[in-house]
Amino acid sequence: AMLAGLVAAAVLYAVDVLERYGGATVDDAGITYAYADNLAAGNGLRMTPGEAPTEGFSNPLQVLLLAPIARFSDDLDPASKALNVGLATVALALLCLFVHLRLRGAARVLALAPLGLAVYWCGFDYWLAAGLEGGLLTALQIGALLALHHAPRHPGADTALGVTAGLLAWTRPEGAAYGAIAVGVRLAWSPAGRRWRAAAIFGGLVVLLVALRWLLFRDWVPNTYWAKVPGRGLWWSLTDGSAPGWVYLKSFLRDRWWYFAIPLWAAAPLWREGQALSSAALLQLLFALGFVLYAGGDWMAEYRFLQPAMGPLAVLSAAGLVGLAGGEPASRWTLGRLPAWLGVAAVAALLAFGAQDWAEQREAIAARRDIDLKVVAGRVAGYRALAGRLHLGRPPLIAEVDIGGLSYRSGLEILDLAGLADRALARARARRPALGPDYLFGERLPDVIHLHASWLGATPYHRLSAFRTLYREVAPPYLRSLSVEPLTAVRADLLDPPARPALAVERTVPAARLLGFSAVPAHGGYVVAIHARQRAGRHPLPPVWQDAADRRFPATWHAGMTLAEPAPPGFPVVA
Repeated sequence: AMLAGLVAAAVLYAVDVLERYGGATVDDAGITYAYADNLAAGNGLRMTPGEAPTEGFSNPLQVLLLAPIARFSDDLDPASKALNVGLATVALALLCLFVHLRLRGAARVLALAPLGLAVYWCGFDYWLAAGLEGGLLTALQIGALLALHHAPRHPGADTALGVTAGLLAWTRPEGAAYGAIAVGVRLAWSPAGRRWRAAAIFGGLVVLLVALRWLLFRDWVPNTYWAKVPGRGLWWSLTDGSAPGWVYLKSFLRDRWWYFAIPLWAAAPLWREGQALSSAALLQLLFALGFVLYAGGDWMAEYRFLQPAMGPLAVLSAAGLVGLAGGEPASRWTLGRLPAWLGVAAVAALLAFGAQDWAEQREAIAARRDIDLKVVAGRVAGYRALAGRLHLGRPPLIAEVDIGGLSYRSGLEILDLAGLADRALARARARRPALGPDYLFGERLPDVIHLHASWLGATPYHRLSAFRTLYREVAPPYLRSLSVEPLTAVRADLLDPPARPALAVERTVPAARLLGFSAVPAHGGYVVAIHARQRAGRHPLPPVWQDAADRRFPATWHAGMTLAEPAPPGFPVVA
């Protein structure tokens, strides 16, 4: 009956996470979906078909798991969420079973505690259902630690330890550290013999990953490393209290200290048999907290970079629970009686859930939305409308900062200004900023550039003279009619081609100096163009053509788009 209850609790947890937190998908997940979709379609590991191969994802294992599903699914989002929530739930359920087998009698009801911790950590659940690889990472962390505990007594556990530790490296770039910790503790805690099996398997999987990365992308690290990790030394990050990583970690501990308010983790040393397990889990937890000092954290809600702390924290808490309520003598060192320990846990739970208005916090966290995949995908129709106005005859090249919803099954060609999926802009972001303008305005010259919010300060290409010369910012009201946000700019030569008129004239009208006219046969009629130069002051008035039959044909400047500001004086304008 207890085991049936455990299974039922795990199923209820998974359903609750998907229903409560799964209503939105973070835009970054669309990058993973785009790579998996293109791989399944035979286009290789590319975000956009035809682009140079670039490792713009940081979760190769998830890409490989989703690629076969993409062959048969119209939408990878439900599959990705089910995969991550399901794997994390299974791992937490196995951890509950691990505790259940080490408790006796009524104490076994406490075996649900690891699952309860996951319910309690609302930010973990928020990111578990966001479409990213967090559940996969948590499952492998817990799996590696449980395999470490069983490895000295079961030969198969050594193999499982090596595989799960190696797959951690395939799940996240820093996942190799979690795997190395588990394997390293196995080497340090065990006598000579087959303890090297796990290390050999782990090393082989890491070498395979690095070799494939070099063969496919000609790089030793993911391209996301160059885009995200600051080009400064680790020592600077550790010693400067005002560094972004310290600010991120302090903010997390200040805002979410109550995640640690149930102190089962502190009792882990009481379980003598689990010393190796507890040591590895503690090292993994410290690494999860310390990794952000180097990476600098990020701007997304609910401390996404600290989600990997959940796996080792749950294992530490499980070890502490066994130490408190298990059958070993060490569990009776102090109070010595289960009711007393239950009282301590009950007080801690009341403080944790009651003082922090936990239910209200959970609802507030569940209602939060980062850059949503569906919202970003809503721009696709607007960009297609812009391309239609420009008569490109090809998919437009869009320079964007939110690329997940735009790259996944959109048919657009995307240039990632954040650098995740573009090698040149990745290095420009944190290490070689002078490279960015030359690459953007010289080599690539996208048809459309879009920036918004904090990216206006993080990637201020709109402040450069090349932007003002080569691009025209479209007026916000016009953009809103297309479901596209400001700041969006279109190449000036696409709006106002700098061509010589077929029939020259010299005439000055308000806000423009006319240069002449051209006519091009099209669809049984003619497209007639007015060539002019912008004069200072304001937008030119829209001209009206009148033919021999006194029919009037209104024309529009700038391919029918409304500009935020008039073109610079002296620059070409065409109607």
